[in-house]
Amino acid sequence: PGYHSWMFEQTIAPRLAAAGYHVVSYDQRGQGRSTPAPLADFNYDRSARDLKELIDAHGLVRPLLYAHSHGGAIAVEFERRFPGI
Repeated sequence: PGYHSWMFEQTIAPRLAAAGYHVVSYDQRGQGRSTPAPLADFNYDRSARDLKELIDAHGLVRPLLYAHSHGGAIAVEFERRFPGI
């Protein structure tokens, strides 16, 4: 938390895209380059719903979540709340 996805965007994302994957990189709510958010929105429920909304907005089907650190905990919570997506 507090940083953005720049390192992923500059290193791994281009290689995945070159291999034919549709890559979507995002900053978590209130983190990195995203706009500030109320403290009440910093919880796993909101973070999992943010990820679901992002997936739905891009029309992604069975996405592969590639996560690191705190993002990994959000990915686990997402799978718990939205199994099989």
